[in-house]
Amino acid sequence: MPDTTSADLGPREVLARYQQAMLDKSADDLADRYAVDAVHEFPFFFPGMPERY
Repeated sequence: MPDTTSADLGPREVLARYQQAMLDKSADDLADRYAVDAVHEFPFFFPGMPERY
């Protein structure tokens, strides 16, 4: 994919890149989808697991 910052992308393209990183099992590409100060919240979690990362 072309080198474009997430700020230049629409929501569908951001989601498509996230999905592709998951399908490729690429931790680096997946990490690139997040902002440096991102917080990932899980509405459904197992007991003993953190709700936020």
